[in-house]
Amino acid sequence: MSKYYISLFYRCLWRHYSRRNPLRKSKAGLKIVKKSSCRGTSCVIESTTDRWEHIKTFNLIYMKTILGTIGSATCVAAVLALTASTIQAQNLLVDPGFESGVAGQPNPIPVPGGVGGGWAVFNGATYSTAHPETGTWSMQEMQGVGQAWNFMAPYQVLGGVSAGQVYTLSADYMTPTGISQAPGGYVPAVIQLTFLNAAGADIGTVETGGVGAKAVQYTPAGINTWFQGTVSATAPADAVYVAPYLAFMENGSQTAADTLYWDSASLTASVVPEPGSLALLGLGLVSTLIWRRRQ
Repeated sequence: MSKYYISLFYRCLWRHYSRRNPLRKSKAGLKIVKKSSCRGTSCVIESTTDRWEHIKTFNLIYMKTILGTIGSATCVAAVLALTASTIQAQNLLVDPGFESGVAGQPNPIPVPGGVGGGWAVFNGATYSTAHPETGTWSMQEMQGVGQAWNFMAPYQVLGGVSAGQVYTLSADYMTPTGISQAPGGYVPAVIQLTFLNAAGADIGTVETGGVGAKAVQYTPAGINTWFQGTVSATAPADAVYVAPYLAFMENGSQTAADTLYWDSASLTASVVPEPGSLALLGLGLVSTLIWRRRQ
């Protein structure tokens, strides 16, 4: 835990205890008598029994206050820590809107030298200013008449992967031409994720059993309308890098040149809470439960 959350905990403890001073409450239950002496009037505790009752009352209220404060302050600190971890889940892609206007890496991307260096393009995918969703640029992919199984895409390679992490890739796609291939043919818009080991070899995903990328395919439901595609995949053992692809491929039955555009891409990784944050939350819940049982 950071120094900020530890400091927050102690500030909560001090403020809570200051508002609920147990000594101030315990005085109401004391049996006080006035006793005269040659030096004037003084207040004393009547007996040893009263003094013992005072100590027990003080300790009971003190323990309730401390347990309640620890529970609430610890829970707050843990929730803030977990929230901070969630906020750290950001877009991992380099140039997610293609606004650089040019590929940042050659194809194939060298590993590790090209890791985190931006997009590479292959098989005809190209930057275009014709139909951006936002900004000035988008990614254009065009299949010619009768062109079959030409998998064209931009992709990049990113590091920092841990086994068991779930990555989610999303991007918007649009066609200004429509899809002219025969009905019931191949679903042409492909968004996919795969993972690489330290040597750069493709080791697939947990969902695909380590063989090949996990892909989700879409057919645009209309022309000149942007739709969103999404795929999630889990990093297998030995995964070091993740590779997102935004592809277009047809089966050769198309009767016209079909064009697809991609824009507004995003890649995020699930954040696994730190063990310290989970332990802190558990401590807070247990303390609060004990405090409530003592009420």
